[in-house]
Amino acid sequence: MKRLILSVSFLLLYSSLVYAGNGLSVSLEEVQKAITENNLYWTAGETVYTKMTPEQRKAVFSLVLPRDTKFNSNIAGTLKMALPASFDWRNNNGSYVTKPKDQGYCGSCWSFASTGAIESKYLITKKTPNINVDFAEQILVSCDTSNYGCNGGLLMNAASFLQDSGTYLESCFPYSPSTSDPSATRCAKACADYRNKVKYYKIKDWIGVEQNVNELKAAVYQYGPVPVGMIACDDYQYYNSGVYKHKSGSCSIDSGHGVLIVGWDDYNNCFIVKNSAGQYWGENGYFRIDYSEVRDCYDSSRNTYTCTSFGQMGVAYGDVVSDADAVQVTIATDPTGLELNVDNTVFKAPKTFTWIAGTSHPVNVKPEQKSADGKYKYFFDSRTDGKDMLDAITAPTAPMTITFKFTTQYQLKSAPSDTAAGKVNPYCTPECWLAPNSPITLSATPNAGYEFTGFTGDITTTQNPYQFNITKPTSVVANFKKSTVPTYAITATAGANGKIEPSGTVNVPQGGSQTFIITPNQGYHIDTLLVDNNPVASTNSYTFSNVTSNHTISVTFAINSVTTYKITASAGTGGTISPSGTITVNKGASQKFTITPDSGYSIKDVLVDGKSQGKISSYTFTNVTSDHQIYASFEKSGTQTEYRKLSVDFKGSGSGTVMSYPSGLNCKSDCSGWFEKGIEVTLSAVPNSNSSFDGWNIGSCGKNKSCTVKMDYDTPVVANFSLKGGEEDTEEEPAEEEVISSSGCSCSIVD
Repeated sequence: MKRLILSVSFLLLYSSLVYAGNGLSVSLEEVQKAITENNLYWTAGETVYTKMTPEQRKAVFSLVLPRDTKFNSNIAGTLKMALPASFDWRNNNGSYVTKPKDQGYCGSCWSFASTGAIESKYLITKKTPNINVDFAEQILVSCDTSNYGCNGGLLMNAASFLQDSGTYLESCFPYSPSTSDPSATRCAKACADYRNKVKYYKIKDWIGVEQNVNELKAAVYQYGPVPVGMIACDDYQYYNSGVYKHKSGSCSIDSGHGVLIVGWDDYNNCFIVKNSAGQYWGENGYFRIDYSEVRDCYDSSRNTYTCTSFGQMGVAYGDVVSDADAVQVTIATDPTGLELNVDNTVFKAPKTFTWIAGTSHPVNVKPEQKSADGKYKYFFDSRTDGKDMLDAITAPTAPMTITFKFTTQYQLKSAPSDTAAGKVNPYCTPECWLAPNSPITLSATPNAGYEFTGFTGDITTTQNPYQFNITKPTSVVANFKKSTVPTYAITATAGANGKIEPSGTVNVPQGGSQTFIITPNQGYHIDTLLVDNNPVASTNSYTFSNVTSNHTISVTFAINSVTTYKITASAGTGGTISPSGTITVNKGASQKFTITPDSGYSIKDVLVDGKSQGKISSYTFTNVTSDHQIYASFEKSGTQTEYRKLSVDFKGSGSGTVMSYPSGLNCKSDCSGWFEKGIEVTLSAVPNSNSSFDGWNIGSCGKNKSCTVKMDYDTPVVANFSLKGGEEDTEEEPAEEEVISSSGCSCSIVD
């Protein structure tokens, strides 16, 4: 008899483990019975999962859930407010969740959960709900070599890939899963824009989320929908609707599944989760799961789970950087073709980089460079972004060309044909370097017994001295020969603040001529000119003709009277102008001003003598001949200003009005508004005549009718009103000055 009982028990156990050939350990009828007997709040039926073969289900549920990895987070501890009782990213002043998709028979649930998360995070980052953004799951499946394609993957590996390499649109790489594509070449099927990293969407960072109800809720609220892992127990695969809770069937360790938490509902004690079995599975592609399933229920003795162990290996994403945030910056030089080292890349300019807006890129510039033929030299002068030579480049938010400007100098070579015969000034051996259009006085001085015969090379003339402006690299030789006639000495001297060329003792053949060029320094003029100690009219040149004796020539200089003008420079809040104050400038001179915004600010406008010059970072007054004014104004940078949402909910049997100062509450759809991060918003509650105010949900405010909230975080506030119960409830109306009014809207309950 005992043997018969054991045989019957074994048959019952076997029929329970393997039902109707579908490989599940429990039948639909058994699941429905367990739901009824345990008063569970979900319904079961045949689904795409229960119709799969065991092999297909094993392939689909292939999320990797490492037992040796646990996340510890403290997201809930950093929040400054209580979380709302319910929250759903599908209905948060618009939907930030994209439609559910179907992974098919590929083990890519990890990719669908991760791609759904970055799709939602993109909408949240851009504050653009209800937009049909569709990223390619196939990019993760085929290009993320840290995971295993259709054979499974890890959510944290996918997060790292989305941070480092990013993803792109579905049209770039349509979903077409295959387990046979070679891992080395399968990513080559993605579009060229993504492969070449011309366009992409990346997350800036990510954090692991602890398997804990409060941590998961806080992560969803602060970061957006969170991909998590779970065990797809056999009864879960019959899920149709309601709040799922495991009660029947096995929970195999080999049935890991990646899903996306989009919200929660404390009233029903559950999370709201997006699945990857299409829009017709479950509750229009979603399911709800009881908080009690959020626990590590691994049974090591049997190497299985006793629940779905929901919320394993959750990851929360940072903001998304899109192709709109990836900006092309061209780095150029003037003149073109010079060598630069930007972002640790050495190149001959120009070169175009694709950078993430706001990122910093190191600069290493040679301040002095030569051309390949050695005839040109370049010295760093300035940058068009107003920064110094070695300042790192901060990637802008729009395409830009940044030019490194260099001053050019030409090579001058000048030498005598024979140093024993004479000398030349300037004497440039091996070379001198001069700025373009620099004035040159080239003079040759023969030694005693020699005479000058002319210049050869790039300059051919017998004129001595010879004046010219250098416009290209120049090489010249001063030629001499022995004189066959007597020579006479002309001694030339100059005082301070000017020069005479040639200077010193110049030997001139009998009957010859010699010209002297006189050049005062800038700001000076010729005071006296003496020839053989006799005053002559001041002139910039003097020529001795038909020389038959020795001579002297000397010159002195005096300072000019200088006319000056004033430029008044000032700046508003949020930045500086340099130099600032009242600047004295000589007539005809130039003066440059640099405008620099503070962190968090950008240039709004620059006014020169009251006229707008636009958002320029520098301005130069040239050839100053009158007084001027320059003023720079700044504004808070829109890309750096952060906002936080304040939402007001009304509870209780009564009614009333809530007003904000400063104004900003929007009453069109709900009582909420966006305020700049960090400001204080004062809410005032005014009950209607038949109601009384019972207080706020913020402990520090209590029953005070005014409540001040600092907007460091998104803040939900509840105002409680109740109907007056009788004459004994005669709350005194507030004095008029106690009510903070708003020029904007107020929000109230309808009786």
